[in-house]
Amino acid sequence: MDRQIIMQHLAQAERHAADGEIIAVRQKELIAEIERQGHDAANARASLVLFKDLQRMHSADASRLRREAQKARSQEYRAKAEACEREACEVRDPKVKRQLNGIAQQWRRFANLADRDEL
Repeated sequence: MDRQIIMQHLAQAERHAADGEIIAVRQKELIAEIERQGHDAANARASLVLFKDLQRMHSADASRLRREAQKARSQEYRAKAEACEREACEVRDPKVKRQLNGIAQQWRRFANLADRDEL
């Protein structure tokens, strides 16, 4: 999947996770109010369990998308390195060839840093 699309999905998953936190807090407040009024809060508690399950799913989805984005970024950097190396093979000027190979080496370093999430 394209990194930009992954990032859009990640932003959406993170919004859903944040919204889920707010909903869970409100639901807990609602349960407390229902119980203060002496009513049965079983249905509200069951809804809270569902909200929490959904919250876990959104959080897991966000974590998965973060890993995918990291992988896509490192793949993007490796592709740039390969493009520089291909260009270096076609260039006759030794100075330009060294520069392109040096740039390719930097892209590979960036890719390795991205693999370790150090960028």
